[in-house]
Amino acid sequence: SSAIGKINKIAETNLSLSHPKLVRIIEQVKSELGKDPKPKIIILANLTTSVKSITNALALELEGINVSGYIGDDSDNRRKDILKDFSDGRIDVLVTTHDAVRGDYFPEGQEGKKYILISYEPDEDTHGIAVNRITKNGALPLTRDILYVSQGSMDNAVKNKLLGEPSIAQSYILSYFY
Repeated sequence: SSAIGKINKIAETNLSLSHPKLVRIIEQVKSELGKDPKPKIIILANLTTSVKSITNALALELEGINVSGYIGDDSDNRRKDILKDFSDGRIDVLVTTHDAVRGDYFPEGQEGKKYILISYEPDEDTHGIAVNRITKNGALPLTRDILYVSQGSMDNAVKNKLLGEPSIAQSYILSYFY
């Protein structure tokens, strides 16, 4: 039944649904997808458990929103299918690891589409690569670039380094401290 599926998803969601970053990401995605035209949202995380937790939390909390995630352990065919569905508009929110940015299974920007990049766990090495791939090295605009930063954590140092990068500082970076 549907209730059992929901209970299983809750059990798979390692992050508490009350975690401030997760609460804010759910609010942000809901707000952004309520706009017209609807943007394409890409959420990056460092940990595969975070990818699974974010994907499950969004699926549980936001009815009618198509969200999917993939990790390095997923098959090439699964990653290709998810990427195609995201590019074709059948998936609203793509959640993946920062490592995906370096591989073949990361979306390239499409002209006329609005993109929002959210780094749940900022990574200084791959964030700029992600921005360049989505914007085709600055040829396409990035609607919003959001870093979620935990106060007193390594996220803060990454945020400071990223804000010092000219190519990234031109993006719209919002930081939320918890």
